[in-house]
Amino acid sequence: LNDNSAFNQNDLMFAAGQGTHVQGGGYNPVAMTFKHALSWVKFYVCKKDLTGYDIVVNSIKLNGASYQGTLTLSNGQFNEETPQETGKVEATWSDTTPKNDVSVPNAKGDDVATAVKLTKSAQLFGNGLLVVPGYADSFTINYTLTQEDGTANTFDYTYTLPTGEWKMAKKYFYNINISLHEIEVKPSVTEWDASHADVNTGIEINK
Repeated sequence: LNDNSAFNQNDLMFAAGQGTHVQGGGYNPVAMTFKHALSWVKFYVCKKDLTGYDIVVNSIKLNGASYQGTLTLSNGQFNEETPQETGKVEATWSDTTPKNDVSVPNAKGDDVATAVKLTKSAQLFGNGLLVVPGYADSFTINYTLTQEDGTANTFDYTYTLPTGEWKMAKKYFYNINISLHEIEVKPSVTEWDASHADVNTGIEINK
């Protein structure tokens, strides 16, 4: 996988046939069960209260994640000479350097996510980022705070990610609550196709 694929938000999946090879050139139909090879990192943003000021999140940048690597699949191959049941595919990533700092996109990696004015309801910021399973250092939120008198200031806030590893085929959510005095980040994790925890629940990632 090269970095251009990840930046353009192309998913990567793999599968092994669950069936039997019939010797002599004939093949039975083989069911294919696909699995996601990447991790999906998404950000939800909201405002802790609605009193006296506005907050707009301009961008979120993921720092030090891998968008390039080698995926190695082992087991699960058919033997072309002897009928053989397929086994479970084992997938591992390697050579996941260099790492990059990339802003959260919209539908494609070359489209920077649209700024979001915060409400008390959680909103998805951009489209998330597909990354090679592994680690990242932090993410940086750029936001503008406008006070009641119209005074506006723009800030950068960098959140250092807990030590741990993003797993293959997992979706990681970072629920970000911003107020006048503090920023709370509540992480949660689900299977790729499952819904995430409520923004106020903040299920900790098991790392």
